[in-house]
Amino acid sequence: MSEVYEKALQQAQTELAALDTAAEELERKRNKARQTILVLRSMLGIEAGNEQSLTNAILNVLKASTGFITAPMVADRLIMAGYQVQIATVATILSRLLKDGHIMKDLENNTGYKWVGTGSFLDGLGEKLARAAAQPEGPKTKELKNLRAKALIDAQVAKKG
Repeated sequence: MSEVYEKALQQAQTELAALDTAAEELERKRNKARQTILVLRSMLGIEAGNEQSLTNAILNVLKASTGFITAPMVADRLIMAGYQVQIATVATILSRLLKDGHIMKDLENNTGYKWVGTGSFLDGLGEKLARAAAQPEGPKTKELKNLRAKALIDAQVAKKG
């Protein structure tokens, strides 16, 4: 009987991973559309109050970008959207977003930053596995098994996608 539940669990986790990937792509498209609207409003001289914080605006620029983007590029896109920013401010916020795990830095080529994405479970997996393994037997053991299963499913979905 537990084999049936395990198979159902695997199917549900696979479906969730696929939905997370689709949601991430939809989020990227939504942010591209938002940026386009902001830039067009700015070009037309339509005053549109900045409805979001600078941190959220920077995060949305990163979400709309498909690759790594530098701090000056982020600042340029914000200026085109009507924000008045300085590169130093953008760089400071990018550093904080990096520290908080919302974005990642291109360490190999040092070419900028990239949104981690909602489906990027594997990036923080090592720390989660270590924390779960350090806990005594019980609910944490189940959490560890679920983390491992999710990691395997995410890796398979990433290979297919």
